[in-house]
Amino acid sequence: MTKQFSNYSDLITFTRASGGHALRPVSYGDELSPNATFTGNIDGWTNVSSAGTVTAENNELKIVTTSTNGAVLNSSITLEVGKIYTVSATSTSATASHMLRMGSTSATSTNILAGTQSSVPKTFTHTFVATSTVLWIYLRVLGAGTVTWDNVSVKEVTFDESDGTLILFEHPDDVPRVEWDSAGNRLGLLVEESRTNLVTYSEDFSNAAWSKTRGDIASVTITDPAGQQNAFSWTSNDFSESYLADNTTISSGATVTFSGFVKKNTADYCHLLVWDASANGCRVWFDLDGGQVGTNTSFGSTFTVSDSSITEYPNGWYRCSMTVTTSGSTTAQARFQMSNSDGVINSSVGKSIYIFGAQVEQASFPTSYIKSNSGSTTTRSADVASIPVADFGFNADEGTVVCQVQHFTTESSTAHAPFGFDDGTSNNRMWYYQNKGQWIGSVSGSTTFSVDATDPTEGVETKVGVTYKKDDFTLYLNGSSIGTDTSSNVPVVDTMGIGRVGASGTELNGHIKSIKYYPRRLTNAQLQDLTS
Repeated sequence: MTKQFSNYSDLITFTRASGGHALRPVSYGDELSPNATFTGNIDGWTNVSSAGTVTAENNELKIVTTSTNGAVLNSSITLEVGKIYTVSATSTSATASHMLRMGSTSATSTNILAGTQSSVPKTFTHTFVATSTVLWIYLRVLGAGTVTWDNVSVKEVTFDESDGTLILFEHPDDVPRVEWDSAGNRLGLLVEESRTNLVTYSEDFSNAAWSKTRGDIASVTITDPAGQQNAFSWTSNDFSESYLADNTTISSGATVTFSGFVKKNTADYCHLLVWDASANGCRVWFDLDGGQVGTNTSFGSTFTVSDSSITEYPNGWYRCSMTVTTSGSTTAQARFQMSNSDGVINSSVGKSIYIFGAQVEQASFPTSYIKSNSGSTTTRSADVASIPVADFGFNADEGTVVCQVQHFTTESSTAHAPFGFDDGTSNNRMWYYQNKGQWIGSVSGSTTFSVDATDPTEGVETKVGVTYKKDDFTLYLNGSSIGTDTSSNVPVVDTMGIGRVGASGTELNGHIKSIKYYPRRLTNAQLQDLTS
């Protein structure tokens, strides 16, 4: 009898040594912060430094200090170990740099985020898995000045419930990401390779790392894709090219993908530009009213557009992406620009777009958003998921697996698999994977079978069915058999890899909607039916 689990996290061993974003329905529990909106008083908060004055005004916390050492307030909150919580606070005005910190004791704390007087309003957010029953929150002013705080909140986080709000949520380390699309359809478990965002300030466009030409940048209070208010507006002040630019160095002959979240304000079109600040570059236009990719052009000889896409997000946001190849090592400038229409470089004075979440990856396709606001590049670690075969009634003699999977891309020289079995080596394995537009089965490190010459469609769900039995291995795709192996023994394996070929190998770069295991060799007719 096949085991059944009510929660995938009870079965899957999962690691990711960093946070990771995914669009997902998120629900929040009761408010745990004392006096989160400072209604008439500051009860529950202590002025640790005794520097300056602390008052509640207009339902906000106001800290005024003349000390160059600044001021610190804290509060203690009780948590439950193992649950996920989000801490957030908004600085609504500031004449000094400021910071939100947290810690498990009153004597120790860790920076969550820092802000400056030029970046307000700014929402600080940090999500974590509780390892202690006590949380200390600190509101710091980093020198003489005045800072007002609002909505200092601590709430438990739960996922995928009917009352959840779809947001681009940053999952804590080692927490799996089940992603949904903007229409509320569940895509499945997101499994990605490690990637680095080369943009050093992906959300703070007021930072000097972003050069501003013929335009004005301003923070706005609209809801960004992450459900906060950390977006910016970019407004043209000259009838010419109006752009925000970030410089990054790429390797010789590399392929680079530039992406960002953009929302229509008064401009219907924007375009992304990658160029070498000289005579070589390329552009892609995007229709922010209709959600369509527009014209793309190249100039010079160094850069060529190889792909582009636009993906809808809630609240009128789109993630726009362009992939370019370069013939040499260079400092590439990534630009956000407004346009009056498709293919037009200039924009009228006063035209404006909203922007959020810039990303440059040295790769041929975009992966999930990587927040990078520390002044240096930021890396998201790979998702690693597996199940010991002893945990789900694995039959060592025969069995069947049926999986629904969606790949981001087929343009790769490495194997990207929805699942596979092995013992940590390539000698004892049953691998089933997509590679360069083909689906392949491989048994015991030597026999390769079931090569399908038809390219899987990127972003489209594929139903995969495989059987294993002595001299009887079969691979089905979308209702059709694509090959068999009739001359191999069933290898001795101990692990089922999820979104990778066994316990080792490369990551899927896609979504796994479902995996079903049957401890017997189903008939071909059953495989055809289950994968149709």
